Amino acid sequence: MQGGSPRDLPAPQSWRLTDADGATVTYDVTKPVLVVAVKANCDGCRPFYRDELTGLENVDVVVVTREFAEEFRDAVRPVYVAPELLDALVVRWPPLCVMVAADPARVVAEVVPFGVKHVVEELERLGAL
Repeated sequence: MQGGSPRDLPAPQSWRLTDADGATVTYDVTKPVLVVAVKANCDGCRPFYRDELTGLENVDVVVVTREFAEEFRDAVRPVYVAPELLDALVVRWPPLCVMVAADPARVVAEVVPFGVKHVVEELERLGAL
C-alpha cells in the first residue's frame, strides 16, 4: 500500500513546543526529524506516542497536536501542543507524518500513518530515510 508523497517546502529551523504541563520547549532541527501530527481518539496515532518506533532509530521523532487531550498525558514519548508548527508545515488534518531534513530545514516527504511499519516503508520508498 502506498500513501506517501514527496514534498519540498521550507520549514522553521527552530520550533516552540508546549508540553503536557504547559512548559515551553525549544527544538532546533539539527538532523532529520519526523513530525507526527496526532489527534485524540485516533487508533492510527497511538503507536507513535505509545509504542516502540522500530525503523526510526536514526531520526528524531517529535509528536505534536493542535490541542492537548488527557490520553496524551501517560504517553511513553511526549506529545507537544504546537499549532504554529503544524501551520508552518501545512498540516491541516492529522494524522499525518512529515519528514523534515536539516540544514536548512525543509519538508521532504509526508505520509498518512497506517502504523509505524507503513510509515517507515513509505519514507524508505521516497528516499527520505
